[in-house]
Amino acid sequence: MMMNMLNLILGFLLLAVPAGVLWLTDQQLFRRLLVSAGRMVVQLALMGLVLWGLYRIDRWWLSLLWLMLASTGSAYWVVRRTHLPLGGQLLPVSAGLFVGTFLTGFYLLWLVLPSSSLLSACWFVPVMGLLLGHSAQALVKGLGAFSQARRQDALQYDFQVGNGMPHFRALLPFVRVALQHVLSPAAANLASLAVFSLPLLLVGMLIGGFSPVAAAELLAVFVFACLAASVVSLVLALLLSNWKYKIS
Repeated sequence: MMMNMLNLILGFLLLAVPAGVLWLTDQQLFRRLLVSAGRMVVQLALMGLVLWGLYRIDRWWLSLLWLMLASTGSAYWVVRRTHLPLGGQLLPVSAGLFVGTFLTGFYLLWLVLPSSSLLSACWFVPVMGLLLGHSAQALVKGLGAFSQARRQDALQYDFQVGNGMPHFRALLPFVRVALQHVLSPAAANLASLAVFSLPLLLVGMLIGGFSPVAAAELLAVFVFACLAASVVSLVLALLLSNWKYKIS
């Protein structure tokens, strides 16, 4: 479904409601809202052009290249948000995001979604994009918690390694902290996911023509896939970023 220019303008006019309230009450926040909205529109326009090209050309190698570039860009965003050293963390985080997203998405497209075409951009791009976006947000929480725990309990790690414990076994308590920060909020939100509001993904599937039952089934599958992809990406990123240490 395509909107014409008049429909688009009428939709954008909805921004006038919060913008008008802020203009009367907080003009500084009003300006921030307009700047953020402008950036969002530009980013969505660019993303739409990229997706249009991927869908139009529809070649598996181009979709795979898009995933690699998107993983690198997401990793850059993750590293900047967690204030980690860019030179030492960009490659491990990129690889973790790419592998975790690709493996989980391949499992979905190959085994779970029988009507999908594994190499078709119309399935590959949205599925991988959904998993990548969720995994990147999870890595911000997980890597931030991991680095903070390492700083706070550095003596514990040094003591264990000094007493002969292998490097990765000494890191397990910190990995556990990272996983807790990723999975605890997700577990708490699962029960109330569709109780009080319709998730945006479910609304999109309903608008796209899925029946309510099929949309609910797909939503549950995608939620579990996002959790799996985020865990795999986080663990891989942590392992790769600490691979420079000798494994005893």
